[in-house]
Amino acid sequence: MHGDLLGQNLLRSLDPEKQLGVIDWHEAQLGDPAYDLAVVTRGARKPFQAPDGLRRLLEAYGSCSNRIVTPAQVYLFELGLHAGFVEQARRAYGHRAALANAGAVLNNRGTPCGKKCALFAWPRRR
Repeated sequence: MHGDLLGQNLLRSLDPEKQLGVIDWHEAQLGDPAYDLAVVTRGARKPFQAPDGLRRLLEAYGSCSNRIVTPAQVYLFELGLHAGFVEQARRAYGHRAALANAGAVLNNRGTPCGKKCALFAWPRRR
């Protein structure tokens, strides 16, 4: 897997006949391709501003690979990425800031798949 599959690491030619290029492989390692795709989507409800953005991404990936990646696999890695973001906030700004950040992300947006879940229901302060 690439490990940092973001737009700044993709080179696209203006010629539609040429293929996409991927650069900056310093974080490449063996791993699950669903992680790379989770880096691309980052939990957005409409990746690429398209209602079916995740489906289209998975179809494009599947057309170039012999591996099948499901939306559930991507959602799992998105949760892991968000947990890492919360931990970074905790280290940089303290425990309360991390909880506020996590609560805002999960209570306002639901889980990365867009559904509310009791597991992610943060207690309300009275």
